[in-house]
Amino acid sequence: MKMVTYGVLKRAVAIAKIDGYVLKRDAADDLVNAIQGACRGQRFVSPSIA
Repeated sequence: MKMVTYGVLKRAVAIAKIDGYVLKRDAADDLVNAIQGACRGQRFVSPSIA
């Protein structure tokens, strides 16, 4: 996988209207919150790139 800058990643998430995006390194802490938020219709993006 190629490295992508966080700025490019943030734009891609916004353009694609993704409900959630969790980085691998943040998954242990944020995955459950992302899933629960998506079920409530909320968008979740890992704090590392937010």
